[in-house]
Amino acid sequence: MGLIPGIIAATENGVRHGAPRAARRLRIKPTQKGGLDLNNDFHTTVQLVPWTPDWEKRFREERTTISSAFEKAGLPPAQIHHTGSTSIHGLWSKPIIDVLVIIPDNTGPEAYEEVLMNIGYFSLGECGRRDRVFLTKGDSPNTAFYLHLTYADNPVAQDQFLFQFIERAVPDIARAYQLFKVQVADEYANDRRGYTNAKAPFIQSVLSAYRLGAKRLEHKGFTGSIEYSEEDGLFYGQVQNTEDLISYHGEDIVALEQGFKDTVDDYLGFLSDPHKPTGECPTEGDHNRPAEAGERG
Repeated sequence: MGLIPGIIAATENGVRHGAPRAARRLRIKPTQKGGLDLNNDFHTTVQLVPWTPDWEKRFREERTTISSAFEKAGLPPAQIHHTGSTSIHGLWSKPIIDVLVIIPDNTGPEAYEEVLMNIGYFSLGECGRRDRVFLTKGDSPNTAFYLHLTYADNPVAQDQFLFQFIERAVPDIARAYQLFKVQVADEYANDRRGYTNAKAPFIQSVLSAYRLGAKRLEHKGFTGSIEYSEEDGLFYGQVQNTEDLISYHGEDIVALEQGFKDTVDDYLGFLSDPHKPTGECPTEGDHNRPAEAGERG
């Protein structure tokens, strides 16, 4: 089974088996001073709304605020990413912007956590996930943030990056996830913890299928990598098992896979062309022979 069919099959399996019935309602009492109320309906119920470009704008503004605060505190720069459903164009989501902050390996999270609390974030500590600090800010739609503070190799960061990559790469996955979320949100409208637990099998099935696919393409004995450029909004890759530099790109994973196959076919056609340039250097005798009159500079 190929990469795309494998992911879709796992997605369908997640839809069929993904919604556990039993779940306790999330009730967390604040442990620090501040105006944040994690027990109000905004944080305990589930409301999905259509995607809006305002979420991207809000993230960029918040990223600037966070970066400036870290810099003023003299902390080493951190990577700040927009993750979760609000980062996927067209996907319905809770109106809460997910932020992933990746700190350098040789630093501790405490100083960054303190700075974030000083600019209005409320810390819940690891909140059940080792070496990840979870913070939240805001109590109203489209202006609230859930922030994950961790390292690049932490499973929370890796899973968020990978699931975001898959949603962008395979539109069918994003559409299936949205349909599944709407169904689950209807069932767990007043139970945020139940909603989160119900989504987990779907997400894990997609991640597992992708990891089994080894993040590569295959065609006629060649393999190709899969990468994504946020700046260009394109997927791209390189043919791996050749000394020549051969690249390809596409707007989504389907276009990328076709581009990879077309590129490999063109490359094989080039190799079989008897009139292609050989790229061979002149022999030693050619270098040493006296130049003819017309060849002298």
